[in-house]
Amino acid sequence: MAYVYPFKKEANLDIYNRIRALLMSLIVVVVNSIIRLVVIYFTRLQKLDSQVKYNSAFINRFVTLLFFNSAFMPYLVHGRWDESNSSSLLLQDIHFIFLANAVTEPITKVFNVFWFYRLYKQHKIKKYKKYDPRNCPFTQHEANQWFEGPTFSLANSYAFIGRTLVLTTWYASVAPLGIIFSIFGLIVNYYVDRYFLLKISSCPETQDEEICKTMINSLEFLPVIYLCGVIEFQARLKVSENLLYFFTQFFNYGITSAGIFLCATGYLVLFKREMPKPALSEASYEEAKIFFRTDYDLVNPITQQKANQEWMHSINKKRVNNLGNIPNTNMMLRNTTRQTLGFGRSTFIQRNESTKSFEKRQIIELENINLSPQSTPKNNQK
Repeated sequence: MAYVYPFKKEANLDIYNRIRALLMSLIVVVVNSIIRLVVIYFTRLQKLDSQVKYNSAFINRFVTLLFFNSAFMPYLVHGRWDESNSSSLLLQDIHFIFLANAVTEPITKVFNVFWFYRLYKQHKIKKYKKYDPRNCPFTQHEANQWFEGPTFSLANSYAFIGRTLVLTTWYASVAPLGIIFSIFGLIVNYYVDRYFLLKISSCPETQDEEICKTMINSLEFLPVIYLCGVIEFQARLKVSENLLYFFTQFFNYGITSAGIFLCATGYLVLFKREMPKPALSEASYEEAKIFFRTDYDLVNPITQQKANQEWMHSINKKRVNNLGNIPNTNMMLRNTTRQTLGFGRSTFIQRNESTKSFEKRQIIELENINLSPQSTPKNNQK
């Protein structure tokens, strides 16, 4: 027993340290959940005039705040309550944060409490329909709402991708195993989103390219985030555990500060392209209607044929006149083959001949079509 007792004591101490690391990582996870609710609340208070602006504001604020919390909170917690000089608990905490970030998003989407409550309401309405349809307390509108699929949030999916990228980049040199956790989480989240989008959820709101460009532009800051993460961890090991000391020393490094300043200046001045204006969200209905997936005239069987003719007329008119009011419009319309059925249209435009001859032939055909005033879309009402 004299030989077994030290090993048993060491094993118990290791289990105790793992539990402490898990509890410390739970602090970060709980704070991240609170940050999400706070960001949603204050973003809704702004009352932005479009869903795209709301999603962009939510993604930027949520990813930024969550990154600072997940990047610096472990150092603050371990600097305050970790009594050991080694970084074993800190590394375990970082791996727990990686694992929690990878699995929480898919799990919350699959085991959604509101979705199960919606299923309960659907079952209740079906029972009324089967046994006592006349005494059903639900109206037709309420029944339609309960039988709709859950809303698919594109903002949450983009925010998960953004926070996973910045968190993995920050801790890449410290916990390489966390990269595997992040890749696993992204793959699982992709298939969960795909299944819900195609099978369960209702149709999401139409988005423009602003959110995608925001995410793509943020990728250029990942090398700087990686360097800062390496410097911060090395400063914690070799210099001091005080997080404020890291910031003061970081700005005292003349070469590092000058290099980051020059890189940021070059990015903002030389390589940062200004967004072309007017954007699609700021264009008029006449300019942007060719990009809509569908509208009332196209889904109405009575006006569908005339609406398709007007839509083709607007495309050919913009192509010939080369107005160029919307960015990338002419480039999109000059493709050799354009299949618009994938975007809700019922017309195929296949250009197997030269561009000029096709345009002239289409214009001659469309000029012979006499459109009645009733088929003209009322722009003011739309």
